[in-house]
Amino acid sequence: MNTVTRLLGLLVGLVLLLVAGSALGERWAGKQYEKVRNEFLQLRRGQFEQILELAKPGPVPWSPDVETSLARAVGGHLVLDPPQGDPAMRHRIWSFDTAQPGIAAGQRHIVRVEYDTPHSAKLLALYQRVAIVLLLLSLTLLLLLVAVVFLATRENKSSEAGGPPTPFRAEMNSLARLARVSVEQGAELERERNERLRIQEDLNFQQVLLNRALEEKIRLGHDLHDGIIQSLYATGLTLEAAQKSTGTDPKLAGQQLETALKMLNTTIRDVRSYILGLSPENLHRQTFSEAVRSIADTLAAGKQVQFDIRVDESAAAKVDESQHADLLQIVREAISNSLRHGHATEISVRLHESQGEIALAVQDNGRGFDLDRATRGHGLDNMQARAEHLSANVRCSSTPGAGTRIVVTLPVVSAAHS
Repeated sequence: MNTVTRLLGLLVGLVLLLVAGSALGERWAGKQYEKVRNEFLQLRRGQFEQILELAKPGPVPWSPDVETSLARAVGGHLVLDPPQGDPAMRHRIWSFDTAQPGIAAGQRHIVRVEYDTPHSAKLLALYQRVAIVLLLLSLTLLLLLVAVVFLATRENKSSEAGGPPTPFRAEMNSLARLARVSVEQGAELERERNERLRIQEDLNFQQVLLNRALEEKIRLGHDLHDGIIQSLYATGLTLEAAQKSTGTDPKLAGQQLETALKMLNTTIRDVRSYILGLSPENLHRQTFSEAVRSIADTLAAGKQVQFDIRVDESAAAKVDESQHADLLQIVREAISNSLRHGHATEISVRLHESQGEIALAVQDNGRGFDLDRATRGHGLDNMQARAEHLSANVRCSSTPGAGTRIVVTLPVVSAAHS
């Protein structure tokens, strides 16, 4: 009787452990599934926003080619203005919504990005279902053991009363084997769960590396547009001026060709510096005012334009090296826009410190434009992106026929400690 009681107690304890393990496993799998889903969608949302910033697809609705390209780039399916269905059903779909501007003023469109369920999430869902099945089987086994205990109690009473023996011991051996197999299966499921977690961590790390590469690509695009492309554009203008002067003033044409050659050599050095992961080398050897003057002379080659450059070098000294480069790229972009689009003949550049802030202002007497109707190109977007990188504010004011003014302000504390 004592042996049977101990064996039954051991079996009941094992089954209770199996029930608890199955319940905890099912709960863990559900939480892990939601965690993987939320992290996946958060990463994909950030990647989609970076792709939109880089591609500039324009207002919604997009053309089929643009929509197909964006879907391929983000690795999902795009749905414009999707119907709002059951929230519970939306929660089971791997997707996120983002609001994008439409063609009409103030109009907003919902763009939904949907993804197929990743294999790792499918495995977690399968593990959750297996845990539920094990939980049900464990409960069933527990009920059977309760019944066996009841029958064993009756059988023991019959044996003590001198009744005939029964095949109860064989049944108990079968139950013991079943309990041992259940424990082994639970251990195998635990090993499989750990392997799936390792695979998911590897996938998340690869996604982080991909996002970093995309951010670096966007930054390099800004640098190329603000630096290399503007220098090449100025070189092209100088060559055009030399071509026009060839027949009338060969000496001037020769000087302009020599200037263009120097500009090309400088651009080549800048490209080599970018390839080596450096900023343009001339930005490090000059003071801020000298660098602004160099940029102005380069961009204004072959044009009739007057510059008024006033820089407080004590204020410029409070700008660190990384901010120094971004501020000069903003100056380059602003001067280039004044010459290319505004056809300005007078441009002023100011940098000073006032009330705990460094202020940079670039103003021209060009054509100006209507801010409400102007389309945002790479110029304004790049200046805004660089200002955000500096934790600075950028303001643009312009009126048709009255020129344009760009003002950038950043805290002195940020300049000293960024």
